[in-house]
Amino acid sequence: GGTVNVSSIPGSTLRVKGGSVTGGTLNNSGTIFLEAGTTSTIGGTINNQLTGLLPVDNATLTIPAMSAFNNFGTVTIDTDGVLAMDTSVNYTQTGSGARTSVNGNLTGGQVNVLGGVLFGNGIINAVLNNSARIRPGMFEFAPGILTLNGDYTHSTAGIFVAELNGSDSGVGYDSLHANGTIDLEGGLELAGSFAPAIGDEFLIVQNDGTDAINGTFTGFPEAFTFNRNGQQFRISYVGGTGNDV
Repeated sequence: GGTVNVSSIPGSTLRVKGGSVTGGTLNNSGTIFLEAGTTSTIGGTINNQLTGLLPVDNATLTIPAMSAFNNFGTVTIDTDGVLAMDTSVNYTQTGSGARTSVNGNLTGGQVNVLGGVLFGNGIINAVLNNSARIRPGMFEFAPGILTLNGDYTHSTAGIFVAELNGSDSGVGYDSLHANGTIDLEGGLELAGSFAPAIGDEFLIVQNDGTDAINGTFTGFPEAFTFNRNGQQFRISYVGGTGNDV
């Protein structure tokens, strides 16, 4: 029980070398450093504040049931990192400056992106609700594929950003691979300056199985044509294998 506060004073760091701490509240405005190669459990309410940094690099952080994870700052899950929340635990991101980078594995009940941006080339095993910005890949540095094993809801406030810098999925352009239902309402933003050839196809949302995509991006109805960088594009929600965008 009780409360642990990590200060925003430069150099303020909480070093976690494995083991388990449950109950109470952890307010991080500095840095939480997980010892490489360890598995640590932190339970209770975790508030990663605006100046808070929580890198999960070559380590596993588990969050047990009866907990909550609130991110207002920066959480980075590297390729060999695992943030494993109980399926009853929700990860909620709030605030325009909040960032979550998923290049490893993020597991939980629901991942609610209410502010900031979530991006990366990793795997999310949870329901993903977007009311801010989702961007597969690593921004302008490298396109990529974000894999979602769970349902995806893209609300009217949400923006899906896909970078088009080539014709190969995950290498030239961003893509979300979703293994679950997909509900679309919000915005679509295309980045990059790639000039495709006539007939090039970009599967920016790849849907599993045979279930149809529900809804459309705002302003982009089925078969809508639009100009971008002097070239004409057409969007479809029955592309690819018949149920991809």
